[in-house]
Amino acid sequence: MEQPPAAIRQKPDSSSVQQNWTMRRMDTSLGKPSHRQPPATCPEPPTETKVTLYLISGQRTLSLEADLQDTVNQIKQRIMQERKFGIVGSICLLFEDQALKGSETLAQQGVKNFSKLFIVREFLDGGGGGKERR
Repeated sequence: MEQPPAAIRQKPDSSSVQQNWTMRRMDTSLGKPSHRQPPATCPEPPTETKVTLYLISGQRTLSLEADLQDTVNQIKQRIMQERKFGIVGSICLLFEDQALKGSETLAQQGVKNFSKLFIVREFLDGGGGGKERR
């Protein structure tokens, strides 16, 4: 059986802890024991949740600062508070040809920064001549 190098052989009067201490990694560039600590685990970088949305209704556009954790219903309320579109009644928001679900967050539905959302008036019968849903 091959003997370990003299630098790491356990002395008869030393404990295994002392032996492990002498077996620490050697810095090859300097020939000295390395005292470097292992890299600490880094926390995940914070995810940016603030976004700018472009809301479009016909010829009008509104830039709205929002959070990806906001629900679609919260965004709809903010649109109605802005009163820039002259919309009365219920609205629907479209993103990538899909109607956004009111109770879900923007993030859950894949909305990202600088996304374009289209505002559509909702009607009970689905057409332009029926009563608006309230």
